[in-house]
This record gives sequence, structure tokens and C-alpha cells, in this order.
Amino acid sequence: GGEGGEGGEGGEGWVQACAGVAETEWSVRGLAAGTAYRARVRAANTRGASGWRSCVFCTKLWPVEGGGHGPLEPHRCVAEGASYRWAQSEAGAEVTAWLPLPPGTRAREVGVAIRGGGGGGSSGGGDGETWLEVTLGGESLLKGALGGAVARDELEWTLEDAPRAGGAGEPSRTLVVALLKAAPPHAAELPIWASLLRSHPEIDVAPLRRAAAEARAGELND
Repeated sequence: GGEGGEGGEGGEGWVQACAGVAETEWSVRGLAAGTAYRARVRAANTRGASGWRSCVFCTKLWPVEGGGHGPLEPHRCVAEGASYRWAQSEAGAEVTAWLPLPPGTRAREVGVAIRGGGGGGSSGGGDGETWLEVTLGGESLLKGALGGAVARDELEWTLEDAPRAGGAGEPSRTLVVALLKAAPPHAAELPIWASLLRSHPEIDVAPLRRAAAEARAGELND
């Protein structure tokens, strides 16, 4: 049998997902996207049931413009719990991220850098990971291994104004980071990223892969 939800081992707060299943695998449907769940499972036969074994997992986000969102690091100048959003183009080459910044932020206060990865004009593709780091006032705002290799020479970033509701007060600012994917060695196609940073919430890439396959089939038919 298997159960999911929030609760202790005593049974409170759990919702039963299945019982009496003979298979060794079971898919639970109807879960919310981008949500953390706690699940537990046990085996049973004619002689009785085993103890519960529990785990925690997070469902994937539904892709919006090929991307999703993720958390920013705690920062004295940014609201607690602030997040960024990111997207990747249908062609799969461009990756863009939008980070909220405080009103009045100036370009000299912002730092965007790509570190690690392979040599030459691209970052990644070898055994080393490619890291993106964004700083504000010298303090880290976003840092981690990227979802894939990028062309280091193609990194661009800009600051944009985002008017406040009602037009009152100084507009907040948005940092827009544009990256260009680099194909791994011997790869015929650019990979679809599941997340901007590897440790951050992942999107469901299945619909993106289906769309890419349909586009390739259409090109062959033409």
C-alpha cells in the first residue's frame, strides 16, 4: 500500500493513494505541479505488513514559454522569498532569465558572471560544470550550476524598469540575463533544459520534446 501527504508515522494527515497493488511500481495522478510531497509505502503479504518507508519528492513545473521559476538567495535588498523566472526559445538556443531588483538599482551595483566549464568560446561540455553567478551590491543573488553548456562570449544582461501599480513611486527594476546554449560534443541538437540551475525546481520537458519532434517531422515532410 502507499500513502501521500503531510503527517507523522501514526497516520494523521496521510491520504491513501493505493492499496493491495501487486505491481512493484505505481503512478499517482492528480498531483499539483511544482509541489513538495511526502510519501510512504510498505509491503504486505499473507503473513502481515512491513514497516513504513517514507520519502520526500517535488513534482515538476508545467513549462511556461519553455521555462519556469526558481528561488533567489536571501539578500538584504530583495524581498524575502523572491523568485526569478526563466524561459528558453522554441528553437532551443536562447535562454533568458528575469530577476526582480529594488527601485533605483544601478548597473554598477550588478554583477553577472559565468564561471567554470570547458575552454574556448563555450562554457561547459567537459567534465566541469558551468556556473552562473549574479551579485547585487557585492552580495550573491543567484548562484549555481547552469542547466547546460553556454557560449560565454554571448552573455548579455540589461536592466529594465517595471512601473509600479497605479504609477506611484519609483519603478522597480528587472535584471534580464540572456544566454546562448552551446551544443555538447558530438551532439546533433541543443539540449532542452529542465531548469535554469541544476539544483532548482525542474519543469516537465516531455511536452517540449514532443513539440520539437513534431517540428522536425514537419520539416522532413516539407
